[in-house]
Order: sequence, then C-alpha cells, then structure tokens
Amino acid sequence: MSIGLMNEAIFARMLILGIRMINNGLRPVSFEGPEAEQRETYRTLAAFAAEHGAKGNCLEIGAGLGDGLTLIQAAGEWRVSGLDGSRIAALAARRRGHDLRFADITRMPIPDNSIDHILGVECVVCLDYPEAGLKDIARILRPGGALSIAEFRKAKPRGAALRLDELAKGAGLRLADFCDLIERARDSVLAQAEARGAKLNRIPPPFRRWARELSAVEGSTRYEDWMTGKRCYHLARLEKPLGEKA
Repeated sequence: MSIGLMNEAIFARMLILGIRMINNGLRPVSFEGPEAEQRETYRTLAAFAAEHGAKGNCLEIGAGLGDGLTLIQAAGEWRVSGLDGSRIAALAARRRGHDLRFADITRMPIPDNSIDHILGVECVVCLDYPEAGLKDIARILRPGGALSIAEFRKAKPRGAALRLDELAKGAGLRLADFCDLIERARDSVLAQAEARGAKLNRIPPPFRRWARELSAVEGSTRYEDWMTGKRCYHLARLEKPLGEKA
C-alpha cells in the first residue's frame, strides 16, 4: 500500500472509531479525558510559537482532522488555517467548520512570502521528502517568519538538533531555537501504553503489527527506543532570515 493510500486509510479508520488525534503526546498539566496528551502537545507548541512573538497569518501543516486548529487559535493573536495531505481528513475537517484544505506539503497552493508563521505537529519528520517540504515552507514564509514544530526523532537531542540544522540550511532557513521535551513525552508513553494497547484489538489483523509500532506499546521497538533514550521529542523554531525572498 502506498503512503498516500495508507494515510487515507488511517483517517477513515479514525472517523469510524471516533478518534480525533493520533500524534504522540506530552504529559498533560491536568487530565481532561481522551487525547489529553495530544492536546497538550498542541498547547505546548502554540505557546512556544506565541512566546516568540508569532502573530498574523498562521498555517498548520499536517493538520489532520483539524481539532488542533482550535487549540492553536486560542493561544495567540493570529488567523489560523490548515493544510493536510489527506483528502478524507480535509473534507471531514471542513464539515466540522475548520478552515482546512487538502494539499501536498511539498507543493502548497499558497503565494510566495505570504505566511507569517507555520506550525507543524509531527509533520516534517513524517514527510517522504522533508527537504522538498522545507523548501516550499521557506517559499511561502515571509522574511522574518518562522516554522515552529513539535516532533519526535530516532536520535538523541543533540543528533536531532544537528539534523534539523542541516535540513534548515538546505532550505534557506536557520535553526533559531531547540527545546528537548523527551521526559514529558516518555511520561506520556508510559501513562498511555495500556490504553493504546487495548485499542489495538479494534485494528484489522493485517495492520495490527504496524499499529503496534506506531502506538509504541510495550514490547514494540518504539517503546524500547523511548525508554532507552534512543528516541527524543522536541520543539524547534526554524526562521526565514530577513531580506530573504522566495
């Protein structure tokens, strides 16, 4: 199955099961029901962007079913919209009233130098071609604008920062800030491992092994990576230098 078809299958299954968010989570300040950890990730990233003075036009890439847009909107003085590479997700999000369109992140239908800030929760790291994605992000950002991301990476924090710095420079951006959140992510993995494991029984057998790894349940390679420090979670800010044009 191609990545595109798998992406559509994931969102179709989410809609059937009533799941709204599937990104990794951070230990929440207070528990507020299902997907509290995932919502905490959005709040943390939005606050990180707002603390750096982000305002104006804000675009979320890889916005999924759009529930994160509401959390982002509440955190800053900006106008928020979203894009996702799944047609099913984009259609479902619009039906729920979200300003979200279908688009390939490497070829976004957005004018050059027109977006003040871009946010991404576990989007860039999941792109088939992150170099191409970051170049198109740099194209649509205004000079002085920035991409703020919350992402995991199979590396220690220093290695993740070096890889992001390399990708940023290749796209004409610069890594302006990097914040390690591995402890909060690890705590979330531990707290939700049992609940995620129970949900796997609802996944069709052909996809169950793949879902075990994606869910990082105990016994999976991802679970061991989190527990042994081979996988990290971080916030990062990639800026487009002033004076740079697409």
